[in-house]
Order: sequence, then C-alpha cells, then structure tokens
Amino acid sequence: MPALRQTTETLLIFALFAMFAGQLPPDVNESHYLTKAKHGWDPTWCNGDLFLSSSFSHWLFYAAFGWLNAFLSLSQVAWAGRLFTWLLMAFAWQRLSNVVCQRWGWSVLSAALFLVLNEHLHLAGEWVVGGFEAKGLAYFFVLMAIGSLLKRQFASLWPFLGAASAFHVLVGGWATIAVLVALLSATINQRAEWLTSIKRHLLPLGAALALALIGVLPPLLADLSIDPATKSIANEIYVDERISHHLSFGAFSAARTACFAIMLVSFALINRQILRRQPESGHDDSWRMLFGFTVGSLLISLGGLALSGISEQHNESLRMLSFSLLRFYWFRLADFAVPLAIALGSIILLNDVRGRAFRILVLVSVVICTGLTIANRHSSGLPRADAAALPVYPGEPIRTAETYQNFVKVCHWIHDNTPASSVFITPDKQQTFKWYAQRQEVVNWKDVPQDAGSMLEWRTRVDQLIEPQRRYPQGLMAYSDQQLIELANSYGASHLLLPQWQVDMMPEPTELKQIYPTNPAEKATYVVLEF
Repeated sequence: MPALRQTTETLLIFALFAMFAGQLPPDVNESHYLTKAKHGWDPTWCNGDLFLSSSFSHWLFYAAFGWLNAFLSLSQVAWAGRLFTWLLMAFAWQRLSNVVCQRWGWSVLSAALFLVLNEHLHLAGEWVVGGFEAKGLAYFFVLMAIGSLLKRQFASLWPFLGAASAFHVLVGGWATIAVLVALLSATINQRAEWLTSIKRHLLPLGAALALALIGVLPPLLADLSIDPATKSIANEIYVDERISHHLSFGAFSAARTACFAIMLVSFALINRQILRRQPESGHDDSWRMLFGFTVGSLLISLGGLALSGISEQHNESLRMLSFSLLRFYWFRLADFAVPLAIALGSIILLNDVRGRAFRILVLVSVVICTGLTIANRHSSGLPRADAAALPVYPGEPIRTAETYQNFVKVCHWIHDNTPASSVFITPDKQQTFKWYAQRQEVVNWKDVPQDAGSMLEWRTRVDQLIEPQRRYPQGLMAYSDQQLIELANSYGASHLLLPQWQVDMMPEPTELKQIYPTNPAEKATYVVLEF
C-alpha cells in the first residue's frame, strides 16, 4: 500500500505540475537555453550568433541534453525535457512531503499550495516549476537533498547538493549554504551527533565537491582571461541594467516586497504553532531542520539586501564590489524556501486539526486558488516567451494573438526562404526569433551572454540597435538607408526584420529591397528588408 500511495501521489503531483506549466513552448527561458543547447551540439546551427557563441554557464545541462536536438525539434525537446523534469520533481516533492506528513493525498495539497505561493508571493521572480532548463533539474536535486536532511540521511544529502550545483551552480551552491545553517542550528540546539562522526561524511562530501566542480569550472574559466576593468563594467551592466529585477532589492516593486512580507509573517506564525503543538514529536524534529534551512535562505537574502544598499552608495570601489557579488542571485533561494516551508508546515498543522469541516474548507480554498492560478497562466493562449516579449494590446486580445501568429508566420517564411547563413537585425519586442526562424541575429535583449567580454559587445549592439527602437517613434527607420547599411556591414547582417508600422512612419520610402511580403503594396504586421 505505501508503494501504491507513493506512485499515485507522484502521478497526481506530476499532473498538477503539467497543468500549471504546460503552456505551448517556448517558455520564458526555453528560447534562451534550448537554442544554446542546440548550438552546443551543432555549432554550424546559427553559427556566429553572439549569444550562442558565448561561454556556457550550464555546461552539464547542454552536454546531457543538447544531443536531443539531433533527433527532435526545439519544441519536441522542450516537451520531452519538461515531462522528464516534472516527473522527477513530483517524485522528490512526494518523498519530501511524506517525511512531515504521511496522510494520503496531502503531498498533492502541499504541492498545490507551494505553486500558488511561489507564483504570487515571490520577491525576486524566482520560479521553480516551469520550462525545461538546468534550474528545474537542480531544484529536483535540492528537494531530494532537503528530504535527506530531514531524515538525517547525510550519505545522500551531500551528493544531491553536489548534483544540484553541477546543473546550476547558484541553485545548488546557495542550497548548500542553507543546509549548513540548518545543521549548525541543529548542532547548537540539539547537540546533533553528525559532527561526532565526521569521517562518515568525507566520502559523500568528496563526491559532492567533484560533482559541483562540473558547474563551477566552466563559468570560472571563461572569465580568467578577462581583465578586471572589463569584468567590473560587465558586472554593472548585468546587475544594474539587465537583470536588476532579479538581483537588486532597489529594483523590486513595493507590491512584491509586501507579498513576500506576507509570507514571512505566515512562516513565523506557522513555526510558532508547530513548536507549540508538538514539542516532543518527530514532526517537530523534522520541522526544526526545515526551519533552519529556510532561515539560512533568509540570511542569504539579508546579505543581498546589504549589498543592494552598498550598490547605491557614491563610493565607486564599493559599488563595483557590490555589483560583482550581487550577480550571484542572493534572493533566489528564499523565493523557493519560504513557500516550501509554509506549504509543508501547513499540512503539519492541518494534520493536527480534528475538525473535518475546517480541513474541507482549507482543501476547497487551495483547489480554488490553484485553479485560478493555472487559468491565469493559460489566459493569453500564447507561449510564455512570446507573451513576455511580443507587443501586447490591452483590451484587444485578438490583435495581440494576431501579432504573435504573424510573427511566427514571418519567422517560418524566413526559415524557408533565406540562406542558413543569413544574419538578421530583429525587433526589440521579441525573444523567440532564433526559435522559429532558426537564423542568427545581431542582438537580442533577452539573450545576454554570461562572459564579460561578450557582455560588453552585447551592450554596444544594444545601444546601436535596440535603444533606437525604444527611443524613436519610427524605431530603426530613424536611421537613413546609408546608416542602416553601415550598421549591417559592421555586424555582417544580411537582412532587417521590423514591424510594418515603422516602415509606414518613414517620411520617404526606403530604397532597401523588401522581400516580405513579396508584394511591396501588401501590408503585413512584419516586413523583411534585404541589405
């Protein structure tokens, strides 16, 4: 019966994850990471693209799954990887939830509650269940590690953390620090015996370190040849401009801060109730470890808060130092750990409640919230990468959908009617050109390289080709034909893809050859010009 329950709950959680994150590909980061995985296994694909040719930040992910692109399309790789990742995460969640509460079906309830909290009350935009990328696999190993931590299975704890770091060094690295905080807390409060038998930990720790080096070495080696001045400029670009919404507390909205504060208060209240109700129980012992892990994640975020304050000071050397550290996503783990603790703490408390009516009320509330969350994620009907980047027209869902359909249409036309070696200057408001057209582009706001040298080149291209699209009503058509040709020549661009309305705003018609739509008199959402 336990095996049947475990299998059934795992499949139900898997189905929940699939309903939650099962939008059409590409997801927000799939157009970023899966194209790079494809290029990693076939360097001739979009050869010369700035982002694809830059260093690999998640080497193991590309090495382990890039080969799928030799047999499957990008969308098929996304679906295969998603299903694989969701099944692994469902297994890990059921295993972890079962440690704190073994009542039938409650691991599904805790998973649903986690999804709702992580989706709506996060601070820095960290998601856990979503598209296929290295982070999802890393979180699977983190969930397995936390389960081992709560069960005091230290022989498997360290290798799980090492595997998480191998796939995503920041996810695994921060989780390792939080685990150490939990163990230190347990040692101080309960005189834990694990330190007295340190020899038993040496082999698992060695295995963890060896695995972690797979994730640590590639990005470390990529920057060894870069001079410190270039690194400092790249760090400032990354933290203060490109990824500030994930990295710097000053960039977080008041609404996000308030939502996260609600979770912190809930976490504190749940901790108080658990310790009050079960002072001598096994659940209390597991909860203390989970509480320590969560506090560890909050201490890391506190460090990020301090660095965010330093980054706003006038001392240039301190600012540069803070940027060099803030790029490591200090708020990431708390966005995962706090919802995790609340979800598992809630079922611990609910297990003690004797009133059946209250349990039903909680169940119905979670089901309704989960249903609304899933419905909201599917509301646009578009792949999340396109919904996040393509033009959106509030109150005009048909126009928004048609813009997406026409963007995909022109990209497919480009794939079928231009040489594979073509290089495109593309619109600012998109991030999926390479996904659909399978052609290299000069620059893309989403596709920021991870190594310092390529990042500075990316910034130069953004200034020349993306900023004008944001600054001028007519976008790139504010340039003369000669200026566009000079820019194209400097980057080896052969074609220009731009919205029709930018062409229409030109005071004089361009002399560049229009190849799409094939009839120059025809109007379309997007236009392709040839240099």
